[in-house]
Amino acid sequence: MLKNTEGIFAIRKCFSITEALCPCKGFDLWNVTICEIVESCLLKEVRSRLTSQEQSFVKENLTRQEAETKAKNMEEEICRLQKTLEERNGQLEA
Repeated sequence: MLKNTEGIFAIRKCFSITEALCPCKGFDLWNVTICEIVESCLLKEVRSRLTSQEQSFVKENLTRQEAETKAKNMEEEICRLQKTLEERNGQLEA
């Protein structure tokens, strides 16, 4: 960590650039280096993207399960209707 005055002013000068790149708030610039700020912002972005991907995966998984359930129900309905049709055809032939 930078502790000297020159480093602190460099951090303050660069903070506006860093803020534009990753608008994180709540940093105490007197005790944090620019690298730590950027690293923290990058970690937050990566965590956010990971969470978003996990949510998408869960949603896709649920959608797939629902589609599989509907397909199975449709197959069962088709089988039931086929049996009914066969029974009626048998009655008509008799």
